[in-house]
Amino acid sequence: MYKLSPAFSPVLTVMFSLIFALLVGCQPADKKSLPGAEPQCLAQQSECVVHTQYGDFRVLFNVSKVLTETPFEISVEYLGNKSVNNISGYLEGRDMFMGKIPLFLTGQREHKYLAEVMLGSCAQSSMIWRLWLTAEFTEQARAGESEGKDKQQFFIDFPSSNQ
Repeated sequence: MYKLSPAFSPVLTVMFSLIFALLVGCQPADKKSLPGAEPQCLAQQSECVVHTQYGDFRVLFNVSKVLTETPFEISVEYLGNKSVNNISGYLEGRDMFMGKIPLFLTGQREHKYLAEVMLGSCAQSSMIWRLWLTAEFTEQARAGESEGKDKQQFFIDFPSSNQ
């Protein structure tokens, strides 16, 4: 039988310490922006800039083609001069019920919001999705009135493919 002599103890200690240090040094990868080009309008997107009574909204994607089961980003930018409190939204199938997919839009800078999205695949090779957005504005209060809120809801349609 082999006996471990005291001489092996420092070697094992160093090896254990090195492995432990490597494991402790591992951290989750930083979340980086999803791959793709600068935000762009999709070729078959119903509108890139939506005109509303409160101003224009630009809706862009970080991919040139939306593929199901592949993450992508939607960028919404308000181009008007009112004060936007929040923009919320959801996705739903235009021609086929796929449920409502909520969007978690986060403010990136003044009047610009971003959401990371992934669509489920369906039996059809391509599908049209409807993106519903609601912008909430702060209405400036007049003397003696309380501050109110106005909302503007609109949608755009865009295609997705499973290929």
